[in-house]
Amino acid sequence: LTGVALQINKNSFGVAVNTPLTLPPVPPGGSQSTSLHLSIDPSKLDSRPGPTAGCTLQVAVKNMGGVFYFTDHIRLQAVLQQSYTMPQQDYLSQWQALPPNPAAVSGIGGVPPPGGPAP
Repeated sequence: LTGVALQINKNSFGVAVNTPLTLPPVPPGGSQSTSLHLSIDPSKLDSRPGPTAGCTLQVAVKNMGGVFYFTDHIRLQAVLQQSYTMPQQDYLSQWQALPPNPAAVSGIGGVPPPGGPAP
């Protein structure tokens, strides 16, 4: 096995490959271990409106046998910083960028509201 490369699609946290994957050739029936350094890259943020993949990474691994696709989950502990403080102006600008009515409520005929009378 030679020529291994890895790519991560845009995602909710901007997780990206920091350095190219280095893996020595693997003989048939053999195995190897390696580490892959990841980082947060704002250009890799999935900026599509609406719900996105959440904590899922879409990964492609290419080698001499073809390209293989899989998904993996991001543990929130890996991407959140407990001590981070967002500057007030950044918070305000993001808050003001929210749509005016991000939630909607509507009734369904014949179904009582929660806590209401039975039909």
